Amino acid sequence: MKASLAEEEVFIVKESLRRELALSEAKMNLIREELEGFEKRYEMSSDKFVAKFEHGELGDEQDYFEWWGLVRGLRRYDNAPHHEVSTFPHHKHLPGSVKGSKEKGIIEVLKEVEMLVFKNYGGTSMDKISVVIPVKNEADKIEQCLEAVFNQSLKPHEVIVVDGHSTDNTVENARKFQVKVLYEDYRTRSGACQIGVERAKCYFVAFTYADCIPDKSWLENIIEVFNERYIGVGGFEWV
Repeated sequence: MKASLAEEEVFIVKESLRRELALSEAKMNLIREELEGFEKRYEMSSDKFVAKFEHGELGDEQDYFEWWGLVRGLRRYDNAPHHEVSTFPHHKHLPGSVKGSKEKGIIEVLKEVEMLVFKNYGGTSMDKISVVIPVKNEADKIEQCLEAVFNQSLKPHEVIVVDGHSTDNTVENARKFQVKVLYEDYRTRSGACQIGVERAKCYFVAFTYADCIPDKSWLENIIEVFNERYIGVGGFEWV
């Protein structure tokens, strides 16, 4: 029987993975900045430096050891297949050529783990989608929007309305539908969207606004495009 995580557990796992991704990317960016500094100082690429250093063509200055360590660390960290040196065990080299390793870097692995968590333990399949709608004082619009969302050819797994503390009947009108209402204090649409993403159960998340009326095949089209390995979809049409 396939295990399932509770909503709060899925949220914790999502945040942990995203935090690790952010830390990993930040660490790699810092290493790259240091490498650029060495390359400018010594006027040679890191690939060329490593080749010369490991063949004994350079001295034993402290800078060289630090530079070599940074290059080696970065390439082990992200499994970069682009260097010309044969001393890194996670790459496969053939006579007269260089073949990049098929192993995955840490960031790619973390992203795949996130996808597997949703697919196998999140309680939803990869063809289901969450809809997030940020709102504030849109009582006269939210019902028409929600009617279109719930009338999709591909039904949303969940609809999350994120309210910026409306002073009208926006929330009351939204609750006429089967929605989850959350509140945000960022006072911006982007902040409301972030709250929705953090609480969404599905791997795929679609966004719309209260003053929009999504086409009936909106969600179905999104899933079809993602199945073609796109990583983001956007667009609108004035009516």
